[in-house]
Amino acid sequence: QVFPNPVTDLLTVESETPISEITVFDLTGKEVLRNVTYKQGAIVSFQSCPAGVYFIQITTEKDKSVKKIIKY
Repeated sequence: QVFPNPVTDLLTVESETPISEITVFDLTGKEVLRNVTYKQGAIVSFQSCPAGVYFIQITTEKDKSVKKIIKY
């Protein structure tokens, strides 16, 4: 789960399996944030990111998933 979406400052990421890495990309594919964690949840700060559309890649022990995030 990823919430709230749209996000203003802090995005919460929750997973049933431990998250090994969270990477945020802008629309051009440029990496703008990376967070390495070994828990089943994480908080990602979007405070330094301008408003726009982003993609968050969540890597767990089992797989990778990508979610579209809107920053206001």
